[in-house]
Amino acid sequence: MYSPKRPGPDTPSALPRRPTTTYAHGASGRDWRTADSRTEAALGLATRSDHAEAYASLLLVDPLVASRAIYTGEVLTGTVTAAPDRGVYVIAASHPLTRFRQDQKVTGWIGPPSLGAKSRKHLVRNAVVTATSINARGDLQVTIGKTVCTGARVGQRLLDVGATVTLRPARTDLFMQQRACTALRRRYTHDGNWLAGRGRQEPKRRDVPLDIVIAAAED
Repeated sequence: MYSPKRPGPDTPSALPRRPTTTYAHGASGRDWRTADSRTEAALGLATRSDHAEAYASLLLVDPLVASRAIYTGEVLTGTVTAAPDRGVYVIAASHPLTRFRQDQKVTGWIGPPSLGAKSRKHLVRNAVVTATSINARGDLQVTIGKTVCTGARVGQRLLDVGATVTLRPARTDLFMQQRACTALRRRYTHDGNWLAGRGRQEPKRRDVPLDIVIAAAED
């Protein structure tokens, strides 16, 4: 069990988003009591969505959160059962639940989810989920490829059959979020964008997959 009196590692803070948050929330002098324009409302929504995504990603650094996330499928832990090729590993999950999908990028560490951040000397990076399946015994198996392990000595193979590994979704790139939101602000304020009131939105017809139509009808 974890001691509530023992301080854990600091969660890394998000990068400043001044080009987007300042504009969206009016910290540069705009009266906050006035109603947002369509552009400001759209930018505020995008910024809050990015912050929520980044916060959820940063929380998985905490070993307690990572241990809990196993039961929601956000984190997967298990044992390596096969290594058929270089950088390819088959993992038998300890719980038959995962939200990982094919071609999803994942990262993690060698060891159980309860391993503290300072104790994670061997990290799993740049891995991609290549397959998920249920074997005849009902065990969940996840195959990852393009795996790179850090902290290994020359000739040392960290991930081998029998090793325990914990995987989580790839961390949110805060810098890329900042760049994307800055580009979004420029696009929203560009001439011809209907959000900025400089153009006219015209309805367009296109084919929509059946599952999206059903989901929209249920909502």
